[in-house]
Amino acid sequence: MKKAAALINKSKKPVLYVGHGAVISGAGPAIMKLAEKLNAPIVNTLLGKGACPEDHPLHQGMLGMHGTAYANKAVTHCDMIMAIGARWDDRITASCRSSASAQPRSTSTSTRRSSTRSCAPT
Repeated sequence: MKKAAALINKSKKPVLYVGHGAVISGAGPAIMKLAEKLNAPIVNTLLGKGACPEDHPLHQGMLGMHGTAYANKAVTHCDMIMAIGARWDDRITASCRSSASAQPRSTSTSTRRSSTRSCAPT
């Protein structure tokens, strides 16, 4: 937790990446509180739709190959991605690979585990 908190505090342009786990756990209000405190854009997966109000100014829409330009640009220009209730798949990581020049850091949060991953090309 200390490592995650340090990354969050150091981040200048974080993005909250929200998935289905946030929907089924009812984490939307907590995510909104975090997003507003950090002034961080929210992007979601297809199954993460509905976790956070889509008419909120921080909500950028769905991420990935079928997502919005706003969501993909937010990820391209971020310096940290916090995945909340979401998994990493090729539709999402392709966005990271295309922005590897910035080499954003990502913190993945789940009820089972926490990890820090580099979003850089392999």
